[in-house]
Amino acid sequence: MRELSFRDFDEAFGFVQRVANEAVEHMRRPDICIFGFNRVRLTVANPHHAGLTEAELRLARRVDAILDSDGGAQL
Repeated sequence: MRELSFRDFDEAFGFVQRVANEAVEHMRRPDICIFGFNRVRLTVANPHHAGLTEAELRLARRVDAILDSDGGAQL
């Protein structure tokens, strides 16, 4: 789980859309919540397995790559 802050709603929403696109590609369904207009809570988990599978880890690495390329989020 990560909580991130963005400059504004548009930036937060853009991040959520990029993560959603990656999630569809990796056939995962993370829990994503935008709150406080510019904050995002993202949880990558697998409710069917204890712990994370390789698929969740791949998605988490893609999320890290999105954050690295944007540079706009603050933890």
